[in-house]
Amino acid sequence: MTRIETLFKIGKVTTVMLAPALGAGIAYKMEVNALVLFSAMSSATLGAGAVTILEDGSLSLVGGDPVGALIAATVAVFVGKKITGTSKLDMITIPIVTVLIGGVVGVLSSGVIQPILLQLSQMISGAVEGSPVVGSMIMSVLFAIALMSPLSSAALSIALALSPLVNGALLIGTTSQFFAYAFVSWRDNDMGGFLGQLIVTPKLQLPNLIKNPTVMIGPLLSAAICAPLATVGFGFQAVPEVGGMGFSAFVSPIWLLNNGGLSALGIQLLCGAVLPILITYGVNKVLYATHFMRFGDLALSVE
Repeated sequence: MTRIETLFKIGKVTTVMLAPALGAGIAYKMEVNALVLFSAMSSATLGAGAVTILEDGSLSLVGGDPVGALIAATVAVFVGKKITGTSKLDMITIPIVTVLIGGVVGVLSSGVIQPILLQLSQMISGAVEGSPVVGSMIMSVLFAIALMSPLSSAALSIALALSPLVNGALLIGTTSQFFAYAFVSWRDNDMGGFLGQLIVTPKLQLPNLIKNPTVMIGPLLSAAICAPLATVGFGFQAVPEVGGMGFSAFVSPIWLLNNGGLSALGIQLLCGAVLPILITYGVNKVLYATHFMRFGDLALSVE
C-alpha cells in the first residue's frame, strides 16, 4: 500500500518531540513564565535521554523515556518558580540555574530509570510470551484501567517499550474502551459526548466510574476476552508508540493501515470495536436488569 508521506512525516517528527512537549505541558500547567517553560523543555529532553551525541559531533534526537522527562521537567519547574523574581537578573539567572539543575537531575535520572524500565520490559514481555493467553488478558485489562484513570496509558506504553505481542494486547485493550463506552452510552449522551469518547478519550467517563464502578465490568471483560483472541488467534502486533493510544485521534488505525494493511486494521476493528460493543451491551443488559446499573449512569456532564 502506498504510504501517505505527509502524514508519515508529521507522525515521525511529532514522535521525537515527545520529551520537550512533556516539559512544556508541565510548565504550562504550573503557570510559569516563558523562561521557565523553555528551561523545562530542555531539562525534559535531557531527562528522557532523547539526545545522543554521535561520533562526528552531530546530535541524534529520539522520543526518549517519558518518565525521566517528567521527573526532570518537574524539578526544573520547581526550581524556576522558586528563583523567579528573586533578582533583577531573571533573564540570565532563570535559564542558567533552571537548565543546570533540571539538566543534571535529568541526566542522572535517565541513567537510573532507563535500565530499570528495560529490565521491567524484559520481565513483562517474557512472562507474556511464556503464557500468551493469560498474559494478554492481564496486560490488556491493566492498560484499559490505566486508560480510564488519571494515568497516561500512552506514556506508560512508550516508557515500558514492551514486545510487539504485548503491545498488540495493549492496543486491543485500550481500543475496546473507546468503542464500548461510546456506543453503550449512546442514549445517555449527545453527538458531542459520543464523538468525544470515540476519538478523543473515554476517560471522560471517569466521574461516572467513581460513582458506580460496576459500569466498568462490560468494557474490562471485553478487553480480557478480545486481547488474546487478537494476539494469539490472529497474530495481532503493534509498537509501543500506539500500544496505549487506543483509538484516539485515529493514530493507531492510521499506523496499522500504513504498516499492516487492511488486515491489521480489520483485526483492530473486529476485536477492539465490534466484539467489545456486543460484549459490553450484553453485560450491561444484565446489570440494568439486576439494577446494578441505571439509565443515566453513563451520562456525561459539563461542569
